[in-house]
Amino acid sequence: RGAIAIMSDSGFPEELRDSLAMLSSQITLALESQTLREHLRRSEERFRSLVQHSSDIVTIVDAGTAIQYQTPSIERICGYGPTELLGQAFPALIHEDDLPEARAFFAELGAHPRASATIEWRYRHRDGAWLQLETTGTNLLDDAAVQGIVLNSRDISVRKQLEARLTEQALRDALTGLANHRALLAALDQEVERSQRFQHPCAVLFLDLDHFKALNDGYGHQAGDAALRAFGEVAA
Repeated sequence: RGAIAIMSDSGFPEELRDSLAMLSSQITLALESQTLREHLRRSEERFRSLVQHSSDIVTIVDAGTAIQYQTPSIERICGYGPTELLGQAFPALIHEDDLPEARAFFAELGAHPRASATIEWRYRHRDGAWLQLETTGTNLLDDAAVQGIVLNSRDISVRKQLEARLTEQALRDALTGLANHRALLAALDQEVERSQRFQHPCAVLFLDLDHFKALNDGYGHQAGDAALRAFGEVAA
């Protein structure tokens, strides 16, 4: 960027002035065009670097859900090479129990250009294990530069395992491992609702430990806890 100056000790004819003005405009346009191309090149390199080193998996599938592109992060997270799954149907890697929801997810996205939606499903690792993925899909089939559905997936397996443990702890007695009062009430609600719907009888069996207080008082709480754990193992 700068200025173009032409200096002379004599005046310029009008035709020459017009020619010089046109030349100046052309040079300016050429310089601006070169600057724009350089800016675009740097932007493309920056975007490519961000995608290549993303911690999430970016996948592009066509209208039939066949995989067209995946970022290198697929290898670190799922064990597959970046080109290993190209051409395969994405749902083929989804757990069969999640397939109905997966098909509905792709059908809904495919029917609405530029629409976005998020889903959680189990995705098969290369070693056969199942990962929990949270995937956000965006329909860019009408975008000439993409021509596909873009799936941005992240591994949430650790989070789901923690949630499952917390749920288990909330519904289980820490000492015996049996269902606690909260779980009992939930189970009773379900059984009563099922009994009313199908006209089947429902019963509750109550078991008591005789002389448990005497065991605690005479042998200590450790002995009482051991008795409860043993009873829990038999009851389970």
